[in-house]
Amino acid sequence: MKNNTIQEERANLQSSDEIDLRELFFVILDGRYIITFLVLFFLASFGCAFSTSVESLWFFRALQGIGGGAGSVVARAMVRDLYQG
Repeated sequence: MKNNTIQEERANLQSSDEIDLRELFFVILDGRYIITFLVLFFLASFGCAFSTSVESLWFFRALQGIGGGAGSVVARAMVRDLYQG
């Protein structure tokens, strides 16, 4: 498995044709943090279920988006690190 430094990951992002804001945040993080974001998504789901106002629902939905978006970005980064081409 290829271990890239943060500077190499940022250089890879800057050289790619398509830069996603999620990648700028999540690629810096390692695959070890995926569990943390899944737990965030899980807890935010409970928050949505038990929210009592629209504002709290919006807040928990935003947390769900952060937690759920991390999985796809980290998975793409891990595949990119494993395979060249």
